[in-house]
Amino acid sequence: MADYSRFIAYIYEYVNGTKQYNSGFTKVEVRNGICKLQIVLKNTGRENKVKVYGLVRTQGWLLGIFLGEGQIQRQGLDLRIMTDSRKMGGSDYEFRKIAGLFIQGAEGRTYATAWDEEPLFLEKFVTELPQEPVLTAAETEQEKEEEIFSEITWQEEKKGSDDTDILEEKKTIIEEGPETVTQKAEIPDKSEPKGKEQEEKEEQVLETEKSESQKIRKELQVRQNETENRKEQEEIESEQESRQGQENHQAKTEHSPEEKEERWQTILHSYPRMDPFEDEEIFECIQIAPKDIMMIDQKQWRLGRNSFLLHGYYNYRHLLLGRTEDQRWVLGIPGIYDRQEHFVASRFGFPGFKPTKSPKDGEQAFGYWCRVLQ
Repeated sequence: MADYSRFIAYIYEYVNGTKQYNSGFTKVEVRNGICKLQIVLKNTGRENKVKVYGLVRTQGWLLGIFLGEGQIQRQGLDLRIMTDSRKMGGSDYEFRKIAGLFIQGAEGRTYATAWDEEPLFLEKFVTELPQEPVLTAAETEQEKEEEIFSEITWQEEKKGSDDTDILEEKKTIIEEGPETVTQKAEIPDKSEPKGKEQEEKEEQVLETEKSESQKIRKELQVRQNETENRKEQEEIESEQESRQGQENHQAKTEHSPEEKEERWQTILHSYPRMDPFEDEEIFECIQIAPKDIMMIDQKQWRLGRNSFLLHGYYNYRHLLLGRTEDQRWVLGIPGIYDRQEHFVASRFGFPGFKPTKSPKDGEQAFGYWCRVLQ
């Protein structure tokens, strides 16, 4: 039976994108064009419902094919799913394209298994394949400038190595004519006054070309620097606009203390907990990702594109969210303290730094660059 397959795969819980605990298993059986899945989970905590996706590795992404959902009872799940193995979940993908399963809890916990023996990078999980990115006008202009700059650099380097040969060749052709080039290479050079004048003209032409080339390079470098400075300034202005908008509309959008506390408790139980600080200045801390910022605080959605924030996230694979004694929410970016980094962090809206512990003599302080959200 060509389409027959039967096996068991173990399911693991993933915390912050990292494989952690064995949480159950799935039995897979494919027979006569039908795929049957039995999914068993245990110790699911506060989760009450999960969605199950088949994983397809395509274009560098983990594409999720929705297969079904199940209700959790008594912190456990025993779910059975049956689908057409030639069109898994009604999609265009057959079973042999499925690399594993991704299980998403309604309260934020995630589970996964891969039976193709390849690692899973859950940050690549999507339910729709992203479209190709479209360059902005500024980025297109910068790309063209870089291409022109590279071409001029190559031409100048080539010209620098060939100038001597070109000059000699031009002298020979001008003085003796093309037909005597070979002969001239074997006879010592006896330049006449007319040849010297022509040589001086040729040297002037080459010097002029070099001068113009260097001028163009300098102009392009200036334009490139201006483009980079403009993009950086636009990002800073965007952050300032976001903060100004928050201040202007704070009274209109602010929740009551009871609503804010209820919302915080919901968030607190939806993400992994952490306790990085020795004091209680910032407490009840959780780990989040840039994509979570919009769901947590829609007024701060622009922060998810902050270059400094993304740099810290991709270095340490998490952000910090906590709150203070006066119920203010604080967002933190992991990093190492130094003066230059402090200057950059302040420019991008994260002026405060809180170390996780007191550094020893000569030791760099690890901690979080912080700003208040609300």
